[in-house]
Amino acid sequence: MQRGLFLAFEPVVNASGDINSYRIHLINRTLWKVVFDGSLYILDDELQLSGSVENENTTELGYLPKANLNDYPEFDLTLWRWTTEGQDGRVVKQQKIKPKQFFKKQTYSPYLNADVHLYQLANDFAPPVERKDTLRNYTKDRLPEKEDKTIFDEMYVQVRDVKAYASFERSIDLHIHMLTKDFEKMDAAASLRFQLAAFEKYIHDAVLMGVPYVYIIHGKGKGRLREEIHRHLKDNPQVVRFEGGYHEGYGTDGATKVIF
Repeated sequence: MQRGLFLAFEPVVNASGDINSYRIHLINRTLWKVVFDGSLYILDDELQLSGSVENENTTELGYLPKANLNDYPEFDLTLWRWTTEGQDGRVVKQQKIKPKQFFKKQTYSPYLNADVHLYQLANDFAPPVERKDTLRNYTKDRLPEKEDKTIFDEMYVQVRDVKAYASFERSIDLHIHMLTKDFEKMDAAASLRFQLAAFEKYIHDAVLMGVPYVYIIHGKGKGRLREEIHRHLKDNPQVVRFEGGYHEGYGTDGATKVIF
């Protein structure tokens, strides 16, 4: 098996001996630990994918029902290599799964000890990452350098940032009982202020972290919280767009997806 990053689809056989789904794996045959983020789209459904995989190792991403092969599922992934100096490379890959090609890509994987359908996402790894003028970079450029800063301090900060990115929660639940134990002591106005403060801090942290999107869970209710959140998002220059309506896992009008 050659070097690179691979998507592998392992058949899952039921008690009758039939294949009804495929277990999805990310195989890392590079010299680096890889951090990944993105989505799997099947028709109007979206499955969020994020995490990391050690070099010469695999991680499980989820399942693809066999019936959905005819829906041309598509992966939209961003992959970074993780070194002692933090992330320093990036691959952006969109991989559409076409049924006719899928069944031609069957091969044996020693990593999974199984026959799989295999797609290569990248070679031994990535081109240099392109800098973006995000709020995070803007702030970083204007911070004064400490005179006693060493190369070891810089390495620690960069590795810490990558760990923080990989573990950053992509959603926040703003139901008041999820934010504080003292919610019963609050009236409606105090609850709303508390919820909006938590929302603003979360959006600020998401922008600084550089994540591409988040979900704000506000519930339905009378719609006051949702209206206030949408008003704040409209005034935020870091927000590219936001989407209400239906989101997989959150129902209809219960959450808003925010894209940076």
